[in-house]
Amino acid sequence: MLADVLIVIDMQNDVLCENGQEIWQRERLIKRVNARIAAFRAVHRPIIFVQHHDAWLEKN
Repeated sequence: MLADVLIVIDMQNDVLCENGQEIWQRERLIKRVNARIAAFRAVHRPIIFVQHHDAWLEKN
């Protein structure tokens, strides 16, 4: 069962790394988040993406 809305917070590359080290099970996390996004899109449920814009985050 899906919730009414999906909120995806801080999935940028620089947030998923800490001091040049990838977070634990990064690829698994990305796959699971992408699967959840696909499920919400399939049933036309809203998705909210939240992203930090701190100076230390690289663009692209």
